[in-house]
Amino acid sequence: GVQASAVGNHELDLGTATFASAINSGSGWPGASFPFLAYNVDFSTDEETRELVGNNGDEAGALAGKLAGWSKIQIGGQTIGVIGASSATFPQITTTGKLSFSPAPKGGIEDVDGLAAVLQQGVNQMLTQGIDKVVMLAHMQQISTEKALASKLRGVDVIVAGGSNTLLSDGDDKLRVGDKSAGEYPFVAYDRDGQPVLVVN
Repeated sequence: GVQASAVGNHELDLGTATFASAINSGSGWPGASFPFLAYNVDFSTDEETRELVGNNGDEAGALAGKLAGWSKIQIGGQTIGVIGASSATFPQITTTGKLSFSPAPKGGIEDVDGLAAVLQQGVNQMLTQGIDKVVMLAHMQQISTEKALASKLRGVDVIVAGGSNTLLSDGDDKLRVGDKSAGEYPFVAYDRDGQPVLVVN
């Protein structure tokens, strides 16, 4: 049932060769049935991943077992644009090989303005193609980064945050014993054009 995934830090814990072998097919292994997405990561700079690079904008099914920045998914006759984003702090916390992340962190902290500028380029590619439903899969480690991104972008409708383990909830949710909500689900932000962006985690 998975149609696309952002690249998270734990996919890289054992290095880019293991990551590539996990998503690529071979030796009886079918590989991933969906693409791994990160628009701000250059996968061609690493010898282990460069052969898996697919084309931005291809259908997610055609990108199964591939790496790309963004893809398209058809749902109910509608085209959904899905773009990935991975934290540029990954080289500090996992094994990224020769993957190139942009923009570089500033003083070890995510450059949110720079990241928004990079990701907006991919979103603009979708908008130019007439895609008006855009989901961002972001693995930023801190939900505050995804929330900040939401207000600095244009054209993104939903951001699925990852890596922070932040529990968001609404009035219909019954929390387990010991769990505590860290905010409303979904978190509603407003983009640079004043349009709503829903952030979930």
